[in-house]
Amino acid sequence: MPKKKQHSAAAAAAAAAAAATAAAAAAAAAQQQQQQQLQQQQQQQQQTRSVLLLRSCVYNICDEVEEQLTRWQQQQQQQQQQQQQQQQQQQQQQAAREGQLTTMRRSSSPSGSSSSSSSSSNSNSSNSSRRN
Repeated sequence: MPKKKQHSAAAAAAAAAAAATAAAAAAAAAQQQQQQQLQQQQQQQQQTRSVLLLRSCVYNICDEVEEQLTRWQQQQQQQQQQQQQQQQQQQQQQAAREGQLTTMRRSSSPSGSSSSSSSSSNSNSSNSSRRN
């Protein structure tokens, strides 16, 4: 083979090797860039999942707290109603007792006054019998 052809063949081989190396480097760089993009996407997805999980947890906690508050308010209302009912019953019982006492006083007051007058007359008669 002539020297010119050898040189040109070697140059072509070197150029082909350089092109192949450059292509391999470009492919590696592209692959690395794709991997970085994938990693970024995965990180973003994980962050999004984490945020969504946190939000759902917060919403669940808020819902639970709201339910507990609602239950507590209902219990407070029930207790207030029970207390009001007890107070009303006590007031009704007290009014009934006072009514009974008033009725008993009214029914016993005429006989009580006559008995007191008779007792005074009895004491007078006993005093007069002692003098005799």
